[in-house]
Amino acid sequence: MADVNVSIEQDTVVVTGGASTLNVDVNFGSKGSDGSLILYGLGKPTDPGVVFPNEPKLLDWYINIDTTDDEYLYIYQYVYANSTSTWSRVFKIVPNVYQTNKVVTFNPMGVAVANVSVSNTTLPLIPQYSFPEASSTIFPVASEAEMTAINGAVGTYAFRTDLAKYYYLSALPASSATNWQGLITVNAHVGVENAYPVASSFQVGVPTIAQDPVTGAVMYTLPITIVAYQFTGLTFEPITGNKTAHISINVI
Repeated sequence: MADVNVSIEQDTVVVTGGASTLNVDVNFGSKGSDGSLILYGLGKPTDPGVVFPNEPKLLDWYINIDTTDDEYLYIYQYVYANSTSTWSRVFKIVPNVYQTNKVVTFNPMGVAVANVSVSNTTLPLIPQYSFPEASSTIFPVASEAEMTAINGAVGTYAFRTDLAKYYYLSALPASSATNWQGLITVNAHVGVENAYPVASSFQVGVPTIAQDPVTGAVMYTLPITIVAYQFTGLTFEPITGNKTAHISINVI
């Protein structure tokens, strides 16, 4: 019986299902009007009564130029978030930092005190209301418990040495921590020049305040107690005598 070869062949392919045409529509609505201006004003853009040079639009920027405000020289942007238009704080234009080198004298225990003076000139972003005046009543305390134990009137200041931070008594009783308004915090960084490796620590004390009777400028002197030891290769020993301390003060 002869072999029989059978083949099945289809000369067309038919695709079924789906739409015969596909439309791509890139029109999502009418053209918007995004902002591109840098606005400015006295105070935060959310403050009641702040006056804008132009009506803010989305993506506009804003600079706070009120020197007495706690957010002086902050930049904000007008954005759309959570289904509403709002101002978002972005960053500060000028870092609020003062740096200096001071020669300090360490005693035989490795302890020295550096007195660093700052003002609105050397540390220009100090908000006026956040630091006490020369006539203010200031209580140095080491904890929240000591602060709330103060028998003071409204307007009294407390300086928390554990936090290097000022607090202002805005309402009575002083025994309630919620009546103490936290103001600015004084941060510091200290390095000591030395021939050997140094291990050091420091603490910012209660600032003293003085006002120039002629110019009216207020000067704040920050006492910084430094404890420093050096490693000579065998052991740690106190640093003594005169050394240069590199000091950086930051107020936030």
